[in-house]
Amino acid sequence: VSTPVITPTKPSLTIMCPLTVAFGGSPTCTATVTGTVVSGYWMVNDLKVPDSDNQYAYTWYDVRTAGTYKVQAFATAADGSTVSSNVLMVTVQPQ
Repeated sequence: VSTPVITPTKPSLTIMCPLTVAFGGSPTCTATVTGTVVSGYWMVNDLKVPDSDNQYAYTWYDVRTAGTYKVQAFATAADGSTVSSNVLMVTVQPQ
């Protein structure tokens, strides 16, 4: 009799954000995780957002620099592997 091998499913991470933000706006981005993660964080333009560890929502307060920003979230699965979310390009409109 053989014992079946159960391979854990890798978690998935999906984010949602407003894609267009008014100058001075405060958009909130949210993350949805399927599966189990032990930690996570947010990045904007490939820089880690301060104080974003283990937050399922990130509010970017009073955005006053117009331009397009790459927003992404990352998490660590229980097995230590990194899980990355989809990438969203968020445009902050000029004043």
